[in-house]
Amino acid sequence: MLESENIQGRRIGSLELAEIRELIAENPLWHRRRLSVALAQRWQWYAPSGQLKDMAARTLMLKLHERGLIVLPERRRVPTQRRVGTTPELWDLLPPEPVESSLSCLRPLQIQVVGPKKPDYGVFERYLARHHYLSYRGPIGENIGYLIRSRAGVDLACLLFGAAAWQCAPRDRWIGWSAEQRARGLPFIANNQRFLTDILAINLAMKSHT
Repeated sequence: MLESENIQGRRIGSLELAEIRELIAENPLWHRRRLSVALAQRWQWYAPSGQLKDMAARTLMLKLHERGLIVLPERRRVPTQRRVGTTPELWDLLPPEPVESSLSCLRPLQIQVVGPKKPDYGVFERYLARHHYLSYRGPIGENIGYLIRSRAGVDLACLLFGAAAWQCAPRDRWIGWSAEQRARGLPFIANNQRFLTDILAINLAMKSHT
């Protein structure tokens, strides 16, 4: 029997567990993604932005499955890692040389919001995939990206922010909040998922101010 505990930001007890089991039993032909969407809709589980939190529901169900508390249907296919911008013609779009300039020559900087429906999103993805030490295989959950350019339109940096991790021991110790406080405050915190910049340009820009 599962004692009531906080999983993925929701209090899960025997009643919630029974509801998930019932959902699975009533829909034996559904795959995991459809079940997670249905569960999030049933629980009215939305982010403050209005986005349905089906990924959180899927992670919750997977944790319960791994603990033997529910039985999820078999995966329909083995998940594959998405490759971003792997064709040679796409790599050629990236500038091959670093930017060497003073800060005064780069300003004012252009800060452009990028997303899947924006025209420069493919370039943004390929920068991260090729040059960031963690690479990049596509966004997960809520996120927002920025492409930073010089006044002449030269690409200088990429920043990607996303929803904060539910638990992060160093962060939570530093803030010093309780589980209840974390549940209320987490929507107001963003996670810096990727930060990529032309280090040479930044170093020269900093020197120009010393």
